[in-house]
Amino acid sequence: MGWVCPICSSNNKNGDRACMVCGETCPGIELGFDIQSQMNNASGNFSSLLNAYKTVNLEDIFNNALNMIKSNPRVGFEKMLECAKRGYPPAQNEVGDCYYYGIGVSQDFSQALLWFEKAAQHDVRQAQYNLGFCYFYGKGTYKNQTTAVLWYKKAAEGGHSEAQNELGDCYYFGTGIEKNNEKAFFWYGKSAEQGNATGEFNMGFCYLIGIGVAVDQEKAFEYFTKSAAQGSLDAENAIAECYYNGYGVSQNVKKAIEHYTIAANGGLSKAQYSLGFCYEKGHGFFPSKRKAIEWYTKAAEQGHEEAIKALERLK
Repeated sequence: MGWVCPICSSNNKNGDRACMVCGETCPGIELGFDIQSQMNNASGNFSSLLNAYKTVNLEDIFNNALNMIKSNPRVGFEKMLECAKRGYPPAQNEVGDCYYYGIGVSQDFSQALLWFEKAAQHDVRQAQYNLGFCYFYGKGTYKNQTTAVLWYKKAAEGGHSEAQNELGDCYYFGTGIEKNNEKAFFWYGKSAEQGNATGEFNMGFCYLIGIGVAVDQEKAFEYFTKSAAQGSLDAENAIAECYYNGYGVSQNVKKAIEHYTIAANGGLSKAQYSLGFCYEKGHGFFPSKRKAIEWYTKAAEQGHEEAIKALERLK
């Protein structure tokens, strides 16, 4: 009879000190346990093996479970759950993720919320953000945007860039907290400082129209460019608008068309509408009713109201 590795579940021969797959030491070696009797008692059960192996490194189990979730979600989840039950906060957050998305286990928002909260209480910033998200949208709990803001704020103050951006949104729209443009600008800025693409886009928007800061169209263009470099379609569309109207940069319709096209090909309906408008009016192109209808149709299929009206006008 061999022994089953508690980390990767590989079967190993008696007498092997380390797992032939992942190198994990056989449970009981360091403590002088009788390996054969421990294996007999455990019967291959992961939980029993962990209880026998008192010196187990939870960080190692977490990292191995994280890797295994990718190749074998069900087994990976079981290992992650065992690690979470033993009180390892990062594992508690990952178990929450598994329940939230249905990875290796049936989707269950209530269970996701429970595990996010356990991790959040130990200052896992991602878990605090996740908990805020659940309360904001009513996932696994009643919708409570005031509570969501409290969790977003904890994560944001701890340096979580997505939470900083979400907190900025809450201040900008007055959702769950009193509207405050200056604080919205502050938190968007914190997010942008960490290279968060959405935070950068929002900073560009603030500078473009003066939200919590004086209008500075050149600054706006700079932030839109940073965001677009990370793949933001909204930022590509904003750059196109800047070139089209001459906001913070010399007016250049051909450049505008280039950026509208990138965003439109990426599926952004407002860019598809704008591209259709350019084809209809001959801005940067020879006028083409056929191409205008083609792009208006793509936007209309996503519910863009102006595109729907344009199609009614052209057909």
